[in-house]
Amino acid sequence: MSVGLRDMWLDATSEHGGASNGTADAVRQRVATYYDRMQVFYSWFWSRTGVHYGFWERGTWRRAEAVRNMDRLAAAELALPPGARVLDAGCGVGGTSVYLAEQHDLDVVGITISEVQLRRARQLAAGCRAAVLPRFLIRDYLCTGFETGAFDGVIAIESACYAQSKMAFLSEAFRLLRPGGRLVVMDGFRRKWRLTRRERLDFERFTRGLALSGLAHVDEFTAYLRGIGFGDIRYADKRSAILPSAVIMEAMTRVGVPLVGPACRLGILPRLWLDHGLAGVSQRRLFQSGTLAYGVFVATKG
Repeated sequence: MSVGLRDMWLDATSEHGGASNGTADAVRQRVATYYDRMQVFYSWFWSRTGVHYGFWERGTWRRAEAVRNMDRLAAAELALPPGARVLDAGCGVGGTSVYLAEQHDLDVVGITISEVQLRRARQLAAGCRAAVLPRFLIRDYLCTGFETGAFDGVIAIESACYAQSKMAFLSEAFRLLRPGGRLVVMDGFRRKWRLTRRERLDFERFTRGLALSGLAHVDEFTAYLRGIGFGDIRYADKRSAILPSAVIMEAMTRVGVPLVGPACRLGILPRLWLDHGLAGVSQRRLFQSGTLAYGVFVATKG
């Protein structure tokens, strides 16, 4: 990243709440607690196999199919032969890992920091028909403990955003990949350096409600990839493909917030529920206005 770009980023984050805050352990605990408490809602009201936005490509009519479209794209971008080893970094409840194992005969290891997600992922894997079942572990993707060059591919679907240091996440992914291995990241990113007052409020609600430390700017993430040593870097803007899900999420939370809001404010229900609902309203405005992008990064080691 150039000096000018970095200065602009530091200025923007200091103004608009995009900078990471808290120790690494505190951030990790906050994210784990968020998913331990909220996963049940995702599984009930969104999808049993993933908490992803999904890609509403032409001809997609159901949310489950939109979620599956993301799994298909991950497999296509990895472009790995049967038996190749893949790390699902921030695997959630394991839907993508199971898909890659069943449909592409890949040897998949999924890691999460949520005990609730781990249990659900292992339950999902129990019904998997793959020759080699995916394995799920509690691990921090910033410090996995796996050997250098242990994987042919690394995927991170809506998980890299939770890293307090995106550089640390990408550095560990680079270390874990063999030469020629491929990284696939699907996630939300900032498109603007400076935000209006309305955008700032929405961004703060979005990050607080989803337990995010902040989001990387598209240009910043690209610079990090290049600086670490990744090559053949490609980026695709998929914002229009996730907008139907953003609208659905907003509609669901507009119903839910009036129901739980008073109890949350009185301390009867967890404040987390209300913050999550407010984030659901804000995220649609952020994506629809173009303040945030939803992008797919693909990069190769070496």
